[in-house]
Amino acid sequence: MVALLKKDFITSRKSVIIMNLIAACILGGVSLFKEFPIEVISMMYVMASIFIPLMSNKMMSTEEGKRNYDTIINSFPVSRKSVVISKNLFYFLMYLITSIILLLTIIIIKKPSTQDLTYILFIQSLTFIYYSLIIGIPNYMYYKFDYDVAMKYGVIVFLSIIYVPMIVIQIGEKLLPNFGSKIISIIEAGNIQTMLIAVSAFLIGLLIYVVFTILSINGYSKKDLS
Repeated sequence: MVALLKKDFITSRKSVIIMNLIAACILGGVSLFKEFPIEVISMMYVMASIFIPLMSNKMMSTEEGKRNYDTIINSFPVSRKSVVISKNLFYFLMYLITSIILLLTIIIIKKPSTQDLTYILFIQSLTFIYYSLIIGIPNYMYYKFDYDVAMKYGVIVFLSIIYVPMIVIQIGEKLLPNFGSKIISIIEAGNIQTMLIAVSAFLIGLLIYVVFTILSINGYSKKDLS
């Protein structure tokens, strides 16, 4: 599994490094201007931390699909379980590495207050749930079925993950008018309660990621590659 993980890092290192450098330069440039509020910077940060691993995922999936990766990798003495775990671990590490690099860029240049940093981490933890779904569902479809199915329905899944929660939030605001303002007050407070919610959200995202990894292992172990 270590060899598979190393292969993924070597294969994607150039594109990941370039994308991180571009994102860090843009984020750093924006952070230099005081007129940009922390809300704008945090949104750019979380979007980049999701976008870079996703781009890496799409590029690698496309390349592996063209090269008939499934047949090739299974001709070696490697278990299918190791293939799935290494791939999911790789995308998780890509997310962490990208997030840390971009967060350090903000801290060094912007020098955010403790409250602003708490706000950024809060938004990031909620976004991780999105990332777990956006990575987990298409990858499960790929390992359970094939590349064409994952590409065909992956876009539908992506749009559903983005827009369905927005619709639910709008409905919730009509049913519970004060709910949105309470959430905003919790975020702006930047206290222990905010961090506890952030940690809980991250753990939920991690649980979702693990569940889809297990589902992918089960689907891939029964997949006919002939």
